[in-house]
Amino acid sequence: MKLLVACDSFKGTLSSHEIGTIISNNLHHLSPQMEVEVVPLADGGEGTLTCLTNQDSIFHEINVCGVNHVDVKAKIAFDKETAIIEMAQANGITLSKILDPFSATTTGCGELIHYALDQGYRKFIIGLGGSATNDLGLSMLDCLGVRFYSNNKIIQPLLMNFEKIDVIDFSNFDTRIQEAEFIIASDVKNPLTSIHGATATFGPQKGLRKDEINFVDAQLSRLAKLLCSSLSIPFTEEPGDGAAGGLGFTFRNCFNAQMKHGIGLISDVLHLEDKIQNADIIITGEGRMDLQTLQGKAPYGVLTLAKKHNKKIIGLCGCVENKDELLNAGFDAIYPLVDESISFEYATTNPTEIINKRLQQIMEDLKHE
Repeated sequence: MKLLVACDSFKGTLSSHEIGTIISNNLHHLSPQMEVEVVPLADGGEGTLTCLTNQDSIFHEINVCGVNHVDVKAKIAFDKETAIIEMAQANGITLSKILDPFSATTTGCGELIHYALDQGYRKFIIGLGGSATNDLGLSMLDCLGVRFYSNNKIIQPLLMNFEKIDVIDFSNFDTRIQEAEFIIASDVKNPLTSIHGATATFGPQKGLRKDEINFVDAQLSRLAKLLCSSLSIPFTEEPGDGAAGGLGFTFRNCFNAQMKHGIGLISDVLHLEDKIQNADIIITGEGRMDLQTLQGKAPYGVLTLAKKHNKKIIGLCGCVENKDELLNAGFDAIYPLVDESISFEYATTNPTEIINKRLQQIMEDLKHE
């Protein structure tokens, strides 16, 4: 029997590589005759850089402005003619000990792009998942030469200042941007605004209170329209614009970026469908499985391919909501680390122990089928 492990990271606890290693090591102990293949996954967020690179890729680590305005070390990869950036390396939610969306900045993402341009690169793949920001990417634009004004005075384009911004000036926008090609990898299909937009959907997990959502959403809408007016282009909203607090919208309109489904892009690079065809059972998962999983996240991409080839697929996750809906979507079984007997706190501090327990359950259940 051949088992394929294709998990995304358990954000803030284990990387996709670490999860794969834990599962592989334990299964070799539980069932030595079983062949196990591990394919770490990402969908535009944490781990994307690793998934899209290989032994021939070149990595640079540079200091950039972190989400809380404190410098962090961020990696950027160069593969042949392409610069590969994981936005979460600079402005990821796992880097932020204090969630303050009104001061959170995407400057670091702009600094990574600027660095790659200085190195001579004009082709980019940028992963947008796992952000802690909701600033429409305006801080990133500021880093690349765009200026923002309030009453004829330059103002820092942080969410706390959005209401004051009345002019966006692109006259000094880095001209190298227009020479470059950008592919954006994201698992998000949400529009920029409305009840399904960036702020309403993802704002609370970034620190926004419920009573702040409508105000922030309205400001994103106003500034997105001002941005388009400043560029003399029509304002439209497309699926994926809400990625990374509006970075999807800004990349599409200011960088002429091509939006690609993150797990689809990574699946192609990793030849995931071929590996699924050659497996008997697939284990996939992420830190939290719920209805958002079915909106294009990595486990859903694996599920789609597994069902295409009539393969048994098992979900392994930190915690689960909407389990019935996930099972109805095609998962054969789902095993969360957190349950009635194991708290979230215990699972996050002892993940290897709990994963091994769940693997024992999985193997016992498979024997009785």
